[in-house]
Amino acid sequence: MASATRCYDINSCPSTDKNSFDIVGLQEVAFTQCDILETHFNCFLNTGEKKKGTAFLVREDIVVSKVNSEPNGRLIKIKVGGLTLINVYAPSEKRGREERSNFLKSTVPAYAHPIESVVIFGEFNSVDDLADRSATSTMPASARIDKALVDLIASCELVDVWKKLRGSERGHTFVHTRGSSRIDRFLTGRSSPINFQTI
Repeated sequence: MASATRCYDINSCPSTDKNSFDIVGLQEVAFTQCDILETHFNCFLNTGEKKKGTAFLVREDIVVSKVNSEPNGRLIKIKVGGLTLINVYAPSEKRGREERSNFLKSTVPAYAHPIESVVIFGEFNSVDDLADRSATSTMPASARIDKALVDLIASCELVDVWKKLRGSERGHTFVHTRGSSRIDRFLTGRSSPINFQTI
């Protein structure tokens, strides 16, 4: 399973088997169909009105029993067997702070229950720990941590799989001229039976 923040040409993917991925989650999706992808995967798209959405690419022999999506394209949820996968693309930047807070406090939890067999991943555009953001920021510590993300993780009893498997390794996923941060997340329920090997 992969959460992709980069675009690959499926024909030049570094694998001898072009269909070696089971499930791929995409964020910032701006297309409503893609013939190349659809020859390799079943595509479940949620582009919303602003054409910045989320999508799942699922290997053709994997049965998806249920698909839900929120209207703005920012979240898509699928059920595969006993596993629920939620792919998110949270609002970004300072102007989207209130919208992101509402998204993390209300929208994501509404789609996440029951939490025992859920995996929530994607681009959260915020951090819950100072170690996830470079020290170059002049903002006070309290402003650099997104309380809505902290509350989401606590209230839904989620575990950050990266932190569980990689400890304090930073793994920043967004780099800009003033610093870097880890805005991509891979979360699962604390009591989840899923055994993650690597990330």
